[in-house]
Amino acid sequence: MQRPLTYAIAALLAFVSLAHTDDAAARTRSKGDQRNALIYYLSSYELELTRASLDRIGPDIPQVLVDVLNAPEAQVRVRVRACAALAFYPTEQTFDVLRTLLHERSFKGNELGLQMRRQALRSLGRGFGDRGIDDILALRDDPEPLVREAVAQALGDSGSVRPLTLLETWLSTEPVLHVRMAVDRAVSRLRER
Repeated sequence: MQRPLTYAIAALLAFVSLAHTDDAAARTRSKGDQRNALIYYLSSYELELTRASLDRIGPDIPQVLVDVLNAPEAQVRVRVRACAALAFYPTEQTFDVLRTLLHERSFKGNELGLQMRRQALRSLGRGFGDRGIDDILALRDDPEPLVREAVAQALGDSGSVRPLTLLETWLSTEPVLHVRMAVDRAVSRLRER
């Protein structure tokens, strides 16, 4: 019981120091301090996830985000939010991480996996746009309706008109109402572009 309290206090201190340091100090923060501050930030109840806030934590944030989302001891909410934050860092590494999450075998058939796969889809759409379309579309026929819903949302997030015809066709064949609604919203968003 003492250990989680110690981690919470360390994370709080790291986050408080984050708010009172300049950019030069943030650049010299250790990865451990960055991780603690990041976990505290991602644990917030009313989180407004921004690139600027993440960058203030330190220079290694993309790598620390990947470490946190792969940390089984971290809260589900923190791991999913770390996955969401990867959209702000569209690099080769983050692209590969997000693609891997989509097909991770241990994520199939459980709640954590469902949330992580849905968020990885959204992050691919938001962070990589047209480049992520093929990987997103690969899950269009997933047996889990919530994953298919996230596929439609991610296609809308991408801003790419390339999947518009496919979305319009999908709209007439999708059997699940909430998925059809997500497809319809994606079509509307992309038509406005």
